[in-house]
Amino acid sequence: MGWKFFACLNVLAGACELALLVGGVGEVTTWRVMNDILSVLATVVIVLYAFGTVYFSPGLRKGIVVLLTLFVVVELADVLWTLYRSYTSADAELTPAGAWIFLAILGVINYFTMLAIRRYGRGETLRTSQYKKVVSAV
Repeated sequence: MGWKFFACLNVLAGACELALLVGGVGEVTTWRVMNDILSVLATVVIVLYAFGTVYFSPGLRKGIVVLLTLFVVVELADVLWTLYRSYTSADAELTPAGAWIFLAILGVINYFTMLAIRRYGRGETLRTSQYKKVVSAV
């Protein structure tokens, strides 16, 4: 039930970001568009993992895992760089406690995102993962 909830939250967050992008809120940059495209791909993989369907070939799944792993690393580096720049500027926008809370939430979201992506890359879904646990327990 938790993975399905996480998948639905990802879909909701992606829809909100897409609405903001289409609505003209914020600056449209190459990084933002690329971020949105890869976020949609990650959300698709999370939904496929949570709802139990494997559609892609093993080679394509492996490529998606590599691409999304690089994306998550670059995204985290970008967030860390943005936080660093905000603290080194004269007008800091975020308190240290707020920054730590933001990083903790982002870390948890990225952990579960990468867990679902890695498992889906191996050809597992939520159904097959639970099935393996039941079979190995017997």
